[in-house]
Amino acid sequence: MNSVVLLRAVDDAELAQGVWGDTCRLDEPSVVALSLALSLRRDAGGQVQGVAMGPPEWDAALREARAMGVDAVTRAWGGELAEAGIGGTARVLAEAVPAGTDVVFAGGAASDHGSGVLAGALAEVLGWPLLQEVTAVEGGEGYLVAQVRAGGGVRQTYRVPARVVLVAARMPAPAFYPRLATRLAARREAVAAREVAHPVSAGERFELVGYGPARPLTRQLLKPSAAAKPAERLRQLMSGGMGGRGGKTLEAATEGGIARQLADLLAKEGLIRGE
Repeated sequence: MNSVVLLRAVDDAELAQGVWGDTCRLDEPSVVALSLALSLRRDAGGQVQGVAMGPPEWDAALREARAMGVDAVTRAWGGELAEAGIGGTARVLAEAVPAGTDVVFAGGAASDHGSGVLAGALAEVLGWPLLQEVTAVEGGEGYLVAQVRAGGGVRQTYRVPARVVLVAARMPAPAFYPRLATRLAARREAVAAREVAHPVSAGERFELVGYGPARPLTRQLLKPSAAAKPAERLRQLMSGGMGGRGGKTLEAATEGGIARQLADLLAKEGLIRGE
């Protein structure tokens, strides 16, 4: 089965003193997704290709993906893609997915920043189903068997068709230890660059159009339910009320305002002596 892995690089200042003289590396979610793709290749064969959308500075990290076992890496970029939104990024990545691909692996939200919704947008563009929280995957004849982490520690197993987008669950990134010769050979390779000529539409860019203080939160006192006991009614009133108990808003515009309504309620319940 042929797989594509969405790759992303981050800048890591701790690598400044390393032997490679570069601070760019693959982020952890990408490495987790890569490990799932490589495990599927060991089980079902096929090719694993990495696809990224980023600047040329990412090439050092993408070469590391080659050393980890990826058969080929393609990086897409263009002059206006730095401002592309989720929709524009998904369309560019979809165009970079080669024909004959059976499954696209993606990591979760990026380790430095990100919403984690890019994989869903890519699935929408491709017209493929999406399965999230995947922890393991095996291949069959025209289908995949994916294990998914569900709530409460439950593990679910799905049989899914090929041509699917799988999102890896948040897990510790596995350690890869490629041979030194393999790593050196990967460092000498050129990353295939795919220049994106078409511009991103203005509707897919973020633009700050206003700035101001936050709006104040509206505070309301709620009239307690008439069915509640006196002590409970007083507790509801003094705590701001309980909307789920069927109370109504105290009207501040009535004669005497909220203070008069509160005094009338306390006098009616015998908690104070009325005049």
